[in-house]
Amino acid sequence: MKTNKEWHLAHPMVHNATLQQRIIWHVDHQRNCNCRPIPDNLLSLMNKDIVK
Repeated sequence: MKTNKEWHLAHPMVHNATLQQRIIWHVDHQRNCNCRPIPDNLLSLMNKDIVK
């Protein structure tokens, strides 16, 4: 998988990010970088929110 170094440098994860901030960051990350998938535990929480 290829890392988009420029994107990562410009978009660091916020320290002590809230769940909402983590979700937004990871979704944006998926759109801009292909270095890794959204973590399973976060993806599970995201899917639960969609069903509610």
